[in-house]
Amino acid sequence: MSARPLLSRRSVLGGAGAVVVGAATAASSEAAAPQDLRPGGHFDRLVEERAADGRFSGIVRLAHRGRAVLTRSYGLANRDPDRPNRPDTRFDLASMTKQFTAVAVAQLVQRGRLRLDDPVGEYVTGLESAVAASVTVHHLLTHTSGFGRPPLQGPGEEPPPAPIGVEQTWEARMELLRSLPAPDFAPGSRHRYSNDGFFLLGAVIAAVSGTTFHEYVADHVFGPAKLRDTGFPTVRQLRADERWARLYEPRDGAFADVTASDRFRYIGGPDEGATSTVADLVRFATALTDDDVLLAPAYAHLVTSPKVVAPPPSPDRPGPPRDHGFYGYGHSSSILRGRRIHGHSGSGPGRSTNLDVFPDLGWVSVVLSNHHDDIDPIVGLARELVTA
Repeated sequence: MSARPLLSRRSVLGGAGAVVVGAATAASSEAAAPQDLRPGGHFDRLVEERAADGRFSGIVRLAHRGRAVLTRSYGLANRDPDRPNRPDTRFDLASMTKQFTAVAVAQLVQRGRLRLDDPVGEYVTGLESAVAASVTVHHLLTHTSGFGRPPLQGPGEEPPPAPIGVEQTWEARMELLRSLPAPDFAPGSRHRYSNDGFFLLGAVIAAVSGTTFHEYVADHVFGPAKLRDTGFPTVRQLRADERWARLYEPRDGAFADVTASDRFRYIGGPDEGATSTVADLVRFATALTDDDVLLAPAYAHLVTSPKVVAPPPSPDRPGPPRDHGFYGYGHSSSILRGRRIHGHSGSGPGRSTNLDVFPDLGWVSVVLSNHHDDIDPIVGLARELVTA
């Protein structure tokens, strides 16, 4: 894995910049925004300070009624050669991808092709009998299936090289899931986050739709919502195309390029690994919340509304503020100061992401980083200011 020296304060700020998002649109949006959410306000200053201290590399956008109020980009999308993050840079979304998968499932439910109480074994063959018969689509969507695997490597052990090829990547994961034993607990009795469960949902989508998961989401989610810069690039595309941000982790006083490793997945899937831009994510939020584009309003509410109580935050990382936390269908759901928030976060080596939608207030907050930065203070301040 290649590495470059850590950046100085000056070089971090060298990638910073205000973004002009159309004078008339920006002006009308800012006029409706509180001062602390506008350029030069409290939120803007916090992001700049964290970037200057080397604690944030990426892009933020605040939008009101679909119109950008504030967009800022900091740091580098590529360090060899140096290339700054830009407003149109595409970032790995990590687990934010689950929102797209959940919408795809809800579309099939809306069309009568699928039921939420269907056992997964009706659509996916070769699973352990207890999984096939007792785990439902609802359980997978809410992370209450008990299905999943322990870590495949022990502490300090490296995973094997990733499979090469789209079909090979998919089949390798499905082979692993078919080998897993019965659920660890009675489905529906507990909430435990499961990437494997969401990958199984992708297999359900493929079986019901008669096409691949990637093709279905491209045609029925990305296309209708006009997400022009959202998709599932292969690692070869990501490495070769300047439109994508590379992923970096600090290692031995330098930044290591996660995407250069032969262990980095070849292509993302139903649980993680889609890439997108801040503009596309605002469009997605608008299409899901305000427009009858992706789902009928009742089904959009079904996806984003609370289903199970989320586990309490850990004391060492409390996360962004919330009075109550829940999980819906592929969407986190919170209440803060009597206001609803839905969206999703994502994290992993070289990535930290978050989308917050405030449906009662018309605001959307997007934070995308190509480092495994702690973005909770940024996400949290946006929540505090929007719901103030």
